[in-house]
Amino acid sequence: MTRRRFLGVAGLGLTGLTGCSVKNHYHNFPSETNNPSSNNSSVSNENIEDKAESNAVSPEGVVIFQMDDIQAGWLENEAQRLVNDYHIAKEIPVTLGVIPESLKENWSGITGPLRSWYKSNQDLVEIAIHTYNHQDYAGMSLEEQIADIQKGLAIFKELGIDNLRTFVPAMSWGNEYTPQAIKDAGLKIGLNGLTNLGVDSVDYLKEPMILHDGVIYKNESDGFDEWDLGLLKDKIDEGILRRGYFIIGYHQQDFDPEGVTKDIYESRFKKFGEFLDDIKGSGNYAFMTAGQYFDRVTSSGE
Repeated sequence: MTRRRFLGVAGLGLTGLTGCSVKNHYHNFPSETNNPSSNNSSVSNENIEDKAESNAVSPEGVVIFQMDDIQAGWLENEAQRLVNDYHIAKEIPVTLGVIPESLKENWSGITGPLRSWYKSNQDLVEIAIHTYNHQDYAGMSLEEQIADIQKGLAIFKELGIDNLRTFVPAMSWGNEYTPQAIKDAGLKIGLNGLTNLGVDSVDYLKEPMILHDGVIYKNESDGFDEWDLGLLKDKIDEGILRRGYFIIGYHQQDFDPEGVTKDIYESRFKKFGEFLDDIKGSGNYAFMTAGQYFDRVTSSGE
């Protein structure tokens, strides 16, 4: 069976609106590498014990991890491995940008983990809507955007995943209607590390809260190998000085096994784990989902 995948190209979004294009590719999956039901010892799909204590509100600057393009039928094994063996195991929360249109078919291997994370790991995994089908909202009316979000939320609800709060745009931020569409669809937060867009006039204590200061790495070519971790640490500190938080956005396809040796594939995960250990071990940051940061700000009046 061939299945669709979405590839967005994004860069460091610190100076202005940076668009990203989507390519629809079709790919036959190696049964061992990308099949979430295969016996891969590094992936733990059982219910994982909730580990919330380390994510309590603290005075440090906040780092928000955002992983996009989560979908059925493509790189499900990598998505599960990143969430289970890195974010949950290391107690570093992540907000997942999930494409709900892809979840409609029962063959989805990612649906079970999404339900499990929603049920048992909400302090470490937040599920967010990444538009209905990875649409660019830039040319859409207010009514079209609201309808698109609502269509996606209905699919989540059918899966028992309800009360979502966060919208993650695709391709670009959208347009002047997007904040209102987020609010009218019943969501609270727009999360987009892609763009430090010109929304300084937005009242961040009103809904929706627009979180936009951060980076999103492009997800083609060499993937995670292109991350400059030294530069990223500097960007985190600069962003926290600006606004008190910083978004690190990435994609499951940064860890795509296609076209690389097993050693290179595994080295990407190892390097990512070392990076997480490093920034957490520094003691300089608190780690939150977008929803947790929203709760912190709105409850404290920051």
